[in-house]
Amino acid sequence: MWLLLGLFAGLVVVSLMGGTYAIGALPVAAAAVAVPLVARRPRTLPWRLATVGALAWAIEEIAWSVNRRYDVFAGTFLTDATYYLGAVAWFGALLLAPGKRMSRTLVLAVLLPLAFLVWLLVEARQEAMDLGFPLTELVLLLAAVPFVGGVMRGGASEGRLLVALGFYLRTLCAAAYSWLEGGTDVSYLTLWLLSYVLLAIGVYMEVNDVHIDIIATGVAIVCLELVGARVLMLIYQRPTLRDGPEAIAFIGSLALVQFAVVIVVLLNNNRRQVEAQEELRAWATLLERVMGEPGDGLTLTGLMDRALKRVPSLHGIEVHAEAAKGSLTGYAYPLVTGGTEVGRLFFPRQPERTAVLDTAAPLLAARVQHLVEHNRWRTAALTDPLTELLNRRGFELRLPEVIAQARAQQRPVSVAMVDIDHFKRVNDVYGHSTGDEALKALADLLVRHLRPQDLAVRWGGEEFLVVLNSGLPGALDAMRRLRHELSGVTPHQIAWPLAASVGIAGGAVPAEESLREWIEAADAALLRAKELGRNRIEVAAVD
Repeated sequence: MWLLLGLFAGLVVVSLMGGTYAIGALPVAAAAVAVPLVARRPRTLPWRLATVGALAWAIEEIAWSVNRRYDVFAGTFLTDATYYLGAVAWFGALLLAPGKRMSRTLVLAVLLPLAFLVWLLVEARQEAMDLGFPLTELVLLLAAVPFVGGVMRGGASEGRLLVALGFYLRTLCAAAYSWLEGGTDVSYLTLWLLSYVLLAIGVYMEVNDVHIDIIATGVAIVCLELVGARVLMLIYQRPTLRDGPEAIAFIGSLALVQFAVVIVVLLNNNRRQVEAQEELRAWATLLERVMGEPGDGLTLTGLMDRALKRVPSLHGIEVHAEAAKGSLTGYAYPLVTGGTEVGRLFFPRQPERTAVLDTAAPLLAARVQHLVEHNRWRTAALTDPLTELLNRRGFELRLPEVIAQARAQQRPVSVAMVDIDHFKRVNDVYGHSTGDEALKALADLLVRHLRPQDLAVRWGGEEFLVVLNSGLPGALDAMRRLRHELSGVTPHQIAWPLAASVGIAGGAVPAEESLREWIEAADAALLRAKELGRNRIEVAAVD
């Protein structure tokens, strides 16, 4: 950015020296518009068209520079073709650019300057129609005005303001071309060079998403002041132009545009301050709630939902290896605590200000890490480490929920106790590691074949409790399928097929203590199945 500003400062000084200096400086300024576009290799269609337009105008200015160097001031096929190619490409880029908006404030800001331009063109309508390019520049300016709306609405860089001002300056120069008699006066080229200054810096800020309003304001004011000073000098050198209304319209238009620039920047700054205050309040509210709430009252999912709801522009959040919410695209901001990245926040674009985010995000990351560790400890306490099924404590916590849902839906529930037959023999003959494989094989079958609303619990040793949301016929069918699947499992080197004995009870809508009674009845039925020879299912008679 600073190199670009230094380059243009040098070009302006050189152009003010007149003669061949101004002729040589203009194509360099035009080429500088294309440099940031070519360097970024834009992928979107609007910026690709802008690249074509900038390159075409750079070629046009090089061709004009050669012509002027040899005192040729009439257009050629090359200059005309490249000019109109660039104009068409820029027109398409401005029409297709996202984030355009015509607010009432923008309309009021540009109404009088545009009226002055139209009046100048009407006054010199014959010359404008003969030349052609003043009308073309007016069309480009009208297409560029909504481009500024993205700055006033927020999200777009102030570079858009400079791009629109660049097209305004080109239109102003084109409208004044005839009455300034600038055809062979090389000092007139400074006005065109300043339009390229605005375009180049504006394009650079926009494609690189630079938000520095003081640079945008300073460049705009300096360029407009230089244009005004240069025009006053040209008018002073031509006494016949001093008393004409065109001079007043020209200077008045520049003054109004400078005023409009200041208003737009002030409104934009005010919007940013309001957004910054809203962001600070949102983070403060979020952190107050999630930091002050006990661990048992806040889940990781709940925290993520609250963050997405409260934090402005946040549209996605990810906790590594745990959970994700929203859209995980755009700009990723890391959540870091204790030197470890625990997750990421996703925004549609890189935030303009990160002071609040840099302060609040580590606190959120610490709370996320606490909840992750809490969940892991809770999971470890409520699940069996070998089979990853619920243990007895986990089942006790889930039991009220199972009963409440069944009673609310008037849905029958059955319980089954499952025991691997001759499990002690497996351990004695093949060792405990093989026995563990047999237990995990049965647990996998339970997870794979039971419905989501059913529960599978490692009750102890080789016994498993299964809670089925079905009547006794459905429970019998499920256990028969389980025993059939288990007989086909041969973990490690066990020489005989695995078998299981099953006891079933229940089959009705449970009362408050029914499930505990059914578990005892199913356990008794399981013992009876073993006494009757194992590898069978027994159904308990429960009153």
